Amino acid sequence: MGEDYTQIYVDGQWILPNSELLYTIRGAADEVVGSVPDCNETDVKSAIDASEKAFNSWFLTKKNDRLRYLTEINDAATNLLEAKFPYKSSRLKGLKPSAITIIGTPNQSIEEIMELAGPAMVKGFTITINPSNVAYLDAFKLAKIVNQSKLPPGVFNVISGALARDFIDFKYPTLSYVAKSKRAKAVDPNKGRPILNVKAFHNRIAYTEAAAFIKKGHGNPLSPSDVWETPEEFTSDYVWKMFEPHWQLEKSKPKPSLLKAVLRTLGPRWSFAIMFQAIFAVLSFANPIVLPYLIEYIQDPSQPLYIGFVYVAIIVVCGYIGSFMYYKGLYMSATVGLQLRILCIQLVYRKILVLGSTRSANSGQIVNLVANDAQFMADTIMPFTSGLVAPFQVAIAIGLLAIHIGPYCLIALAVVVVMFSVSFKLGQRFKGYRFAIQKFADQRLKLTNELIQGIRIVKFYAWETPFLNNILKARVVELNQVRKLGILRAVLILINSNTNTFIVALIFVFYAIVGKNQLTPPIAFAVLALMNVIKQPFFLLSFTVTLFQQYNVTIGRIMDFVMKPEVNSNRSLAKEVEISTFNLNPNNVVTIQQADFSWSNDPESLTLARVILEAGKGTLTCVVGAVGSGKSTLALAILGEVPMIRGYRDLKASAVSYVAQEAWIFNATLKENILYGLPYDSEKYHQVLHAAALGPDLQ
Repeated sequence: MGEDYTQIYVDGQWILPNSELLYTIRGAADEVVGSVPDCNETDVKSAIDASEKAFNSWFLTKKNDRLRYLTEINDAATNLLEAKFPYKSSRLKGLKPSAITIIGTPNQSIEEIMELAGPAMVKGFTITINPSNVAYLDAFKLAKIVNQSKLPPGVFNVISGALARDFIDFKYPTLSYVAKSKRAKAVDPNKGRPILNVKAFHNRIAYTEAAAFIKKGHGNPLSPSDVWETPEEFTSDYVWKMFEPHWQLEKSKPKPSLLKAVLRTLGPRWSFAIMFQAIFAVLSFANPIVLPYLIEYIQDPSQPLYIGFVYVAIIVVCGYIGSFMYYKGLYMSATVGLQLRILCIQLVYRKILVLGSTRSANSGQIVNLVANDAQFMADTIMPFTSGLVAPFQVAIAIGLLAIHIGPYCLIALAVVVVMFSVSFKLGQRFKGYRFAIQKFADQRLKLTNELIQGIRIVKFYAWETPFLNNILKARVVELNQVRKLGILRAVLILINSNTNTFIVALIFVFYAIVGKNQLTPPIAFAVLALMNVIKQPFFLLSFTVTLFQQYNVTIGRIMDFVMKPEVNSNRSLAKEVEISTFNLNPNNVVTIQQADFSWSNDPESLTLARVILEAGKGTLTCVVGAVGSGKSTLALAILGEVPMIRGYRDLKASAVSYVAQEAWIFNATLKENILYGLPYDSEKYHQVLHAAALGPDLQ
């Protein structure tokens, strides 16, 4: 009598498979030693889904805790199977943690499978095992041990059967981690794409892999397989996990601040970028400080030769270090901008899924937030970071000017104050124009989207001209604001480009002509060198003020959107009514009593009024009415999509399916559209064809 296993181990529990077939296991003497389920596609999918669902939390679990779980399992496995999980393996080198499937090859023992599974789980993988026929029984014994441990559900799953193996190879080729004989071969889930180690010292300092990539592309066409897989720190899932705790904390406050949540998330990385820019700002003054001494050295031949080499060495070394710090700061601020863009897009997309009313935001606004606002912050974060250091550069320069020309440095200070005041005023105008442009762009995109969605009706009634005229009118209004913004930007650039020359001219005039001071070469070259150093900071000073005003607009728009009312997730909800006044039937699945609904959430503008509806379990309820009478709105009100002003709504169903009246298909065959991933059942398939009246179309 053999060991029979009728269940598979999935998501931390033993479940009955969808297939009733058993895979019989025979021993050396051809006697039956046991049987296991011969899993089908549905069983495989359930196991892989469980593995993928558990991956995020398992990957974020501390490595020491993962080791502790496996040590507990090893103590029991050593006694029962005389085998245990190892903790390290060179076979995982270069593989990024993910949900994988370990497929046992013929004659592969449970020990060899555990050699793959142990290090994988320690590194953060979640796994599904489909062992070879000689290891079936041992794999299920191992699943019993795992089931008695505290290992989180979904981290370790066991399925069986040749059908399952074939389905994994066909449907999930990138999830396989295949063992061949006694040597394991890891199949990279990125299909051979290189993985960039952003934490490696040589990449942090010299970007050597980037140089190799550029060299490879020189004269040779590049393919997607040549591009690195996205580093984990720049994936949307990673960024959101960093941001979500801070955002939830802000949302719990009376006045939540998106800016504070963003700064808590990206502040540490951004502070390093600012620090590198600050170091560059300090080192950039080496040239104007040393230059007067170098000129005096040239004018005085009696000084030792090595003094000149020292002066030159200081200038060269500070220049090289400053250049490295500058570009390192730019790179880090660019990565901050990338993460900020990912974060903003995530916020918008996640909000769309729970938006309380589809009319509270139009499609044009949503597209604009994702395509323009998020991209704008990512594109401008580098000059903004450099601009934050600009005031300190200007202050240092004015202090050094005071050493060389005394009180005449106040001329530069006065010009800076005037310029900053003008830039601030113009920045406020920038803010107004930016807000107007985004508002009109939202309207234009809304009209464009409506035209595209209703293009069949538009073409049928030949409405192209009036629709295009509406879009063009919206575009003209938008372009008027863009033109005003462009003129304002040109004025700012004109002022900033000539400020440096104007300051130098004023200093020389007042110092040499009005003050009748001797303008020596060391003083003249020192002043010119200092003004050359702060030429860019002068421009960035006003540009940063402008960007700050525009950031206020952008963050405010995103904040307004993410704080819009959400769908009430409570299945049972009562507003301004006493439930005790209703005679409620506990057997009803859907109950609505004396309910008023409004798309605009306005009691004075009701969409549905005094609705009473009851639907019992196992019953069919049909709602009949004219076009526009509110049938679809009633269905959405049951789901909680339409804000309820007053009344009582209760939905007891554990799961709800909603089929909208818009028909759609995905890019596949008719048969695949009907099956939608389910196993093929000939009888049920033909019943569907008959019910949908598709028989004549297929003949």
